[in-house]
Amino acid sequence: MTTNTFEVIDVTGNSGTCSFTVTIEDNELPVITCPSDIAADTGEVVTYTVTFDDNCSGAMLTQTAGLPSGSEFPVGATTNSFEVADGVGNTVTCSFIVTVSEGEGGGNDTLPIGRVGINTNEPMAMLHVRDSSVLFNAALTYSFPGSPPPASGSGTRMMWYPSRGAFRVGRAWSSEWDQNNLGPSSFASGESTKAIGYGSTAMGYFTTASGSASIAIGNNTVASGQNAVVMGTNSNATSLGSLAAGYYCNATGQ
Repeated sequence: MTTNTFEVIDVTGNSGTCSFTVTIEDNELPVITCPSDIAADTGEVVTYTVTFDDNCSGAMLTQTAGLPSGSEFPVGATTNSFEVADGVGNTVTCSFIVTVSEGEGGGNDTLPIGRVGINTNEPMAMLHVRDSSVLFNAALTYSFPGSPPPASGSGTRMMWYPSRGAFRVGRAWSSEWDQNNLGPSSFASGESTKAIGYGSTAMGYFTTASGSASIAIGNNTVASGQNAVVMGTNSNATSLGSLAAGYYCNATGQ
């Protein structure tokens, strides 16, 4: 507030005065901007910036809650509040939350798209289980025909089919791992292998184990007899309990 006073004096010394007051009012609030909420891991140093401005000089920023930038925040949510006051007492506030999760420290809660980490914040594969057992559980009794397997046709995959307790790993060129070629309690690995019989095993390249409890290993071998075993190349074990091993061998008798 400023008082302005004026005086007039004539030639004979008579005088007169007047005055008026000029009052400058600051009714404009300061402007303050807080960052968005922040997520961090245990032990991570959190930095942030709070900005402010005012139409007159003399505004001051004060933190009224939380921790300053550059701090290690505790686990959980911490509210950080700030206030700006100008020279005539106008005030404005803002706040944001820093949330700290219990991780491995120094990690990032934003995972790469598609990756899943169990007991780790930094999965190295599409599914990464760290320092833990994995259990795939299913009913004790198999169901026929059962629900369709999770994948069919050609492709490279690892597949567990709980309806029949069947496991497949490797590559199928066609229908080798479709539902009708998945024997109960069977195992097949390699390329285009078929384990069709109950409790059968097929490993290698284009091998087929169609007999119950049969085993086919190698290249283009077939174990069609019950409890039959075949190993080698282009060999066949076709009768009960037969064994064929070698190159173009056939075991047809018990």
